[in-house]
Amino acid sequence: MEVIWKIVSWLLILIFILFLLVGGASLLWKAAKAGLAYFGVINYPTIDYTAINENAISTFDSLIRDVNKCKASKDNNCACEASLSGFYETHKLETNGGEIKLVNIKEKNEITMRKEGLQGLNCYLDGKNIKKLDKLEILFDKDPAYIPISGLFSSNAQFDKSLKIYKDNELCWITSKADLTNIKICS
Repeated sequence: MEVIWKIVSWLLILIFILFLLVGGASLLWKAAKAGLAYFGVINYPTIDYTAINENAISTFDSLIRDVNKCKASKDNNCACEASLSGFYETHKLETNGGEIKLVNIKEKNEITMRKEGLQGLNCYLDGKNIKKLDKLEILFDKDPAYIPISGLFSSNAQFDKSLKIYKDNELCWITSKADLTNIKICS
């Protein structure tokens, strides 16, 4: 009986160690921080996700107005301004050529907060070339926002602080590597 008890004890210790190695340590740390913050031992900042999401929806609506204004411009081979500054690290934009969606990502759950039927924007200007994707995502978990590009020697397509939309036959995003020589501002 004593031998069985030792084996069970060692198995429980091994299971606990595996739990910690697989990611349980972060779960335990989060729980400990929340408990310590509850009792006032540490200052654990709370994030007002309601305000963050309201700001993101407002920014999304503004982005749609900017995109429609750009689309209505009579000019071609031109650039338009659009702000992406109101999104938080828990948000992403998805476009597939027929619609654009604002998605909230929290703890691996994705919830569509807003969507709008919109042609284009599933491409981006990289250098002088337009790269088109079936599904394009813009992520905000790093600064600046970026389009994740998969591939062995690929790096993410990042945005800079200025112009965001390129208009020619279709609307595409402008990345920081875009060559804007001879591209005017849309009127």
